[in-house]
Amino acid sequence: MSTVDSGNNMLRFQHKEIEAILKLFEMELSTLNRLSKIEKMKIRKRVANSILPALSGSNSEPDAFLNIVENKLKDVFDIIAVQNNLKIKYCL
Repeated sequence: MSTVDSGNNMLRFQHKEIEAILKLFEMELSTLNRLSKIEKMKIRKRVANSILPALSGSNSEPDAFLNIVENKLKDVFDIIAVQNNLKIKYCL
């Protein structure tokens, strides 16, 4: 999944993994029938604005990244869960 940075031995996301994360959100958003195009565009922007900064610097460690994204996008995860009839238990 991630590579080990030989300088500080910390896991980091690779570019292709970032693209995969964004694609996953995009695929889920495309299945949401109850949202208008404008609402989906706003969510896409929020996802990109949350994921890309979370991957910069020391926050690109997988655990820190997941915590940041879960906190910032909790409502998006809830929308996707409701649409797919899922129950999500957050580990906050």
